[in-house]
Amino acid sequence: MVVLTDNARALLGRRDPGEKYARVICIRWDRGDVDNCRSADGDTAWQRTAPRGWQLDVFGDLAENLARRPELQELAPRIFVQPWLLPTPPFPGGVIDAEGGDLVFRPDAA
Repeated sequence: MVVLTDNARALLGRRDPGEKYARVICIRWDRGDVDNCRSADGDTAWQRTAPRGWQLDVFGDLAENLARRPELQELAPRIFVQPWLLPTPPFPGGVIDAEGGDLVFRPDAA
């Protein structure tokens, strides 16, 4: 289950896309990244970034299109969420909140 706080709802309301459109908040797992490149001496080098954990992406679409997608949950009028759908890691549920002008996801305790 995902809960949308009043702070998050207010933040999304300030960025209102218009009456015909709705927002979908996609929750995804960022496992970090690995990039193969060349070092200064020409050897193969691996650049790694640390995992960032649960991340949010916000998209817009016509409200009628989003309402027809069964994998989306409508948390508030014209605000939908798509939780992480893959089995690994399992989706823990949690809270979408606003912090410092950005949306953040706080997973439920395991």
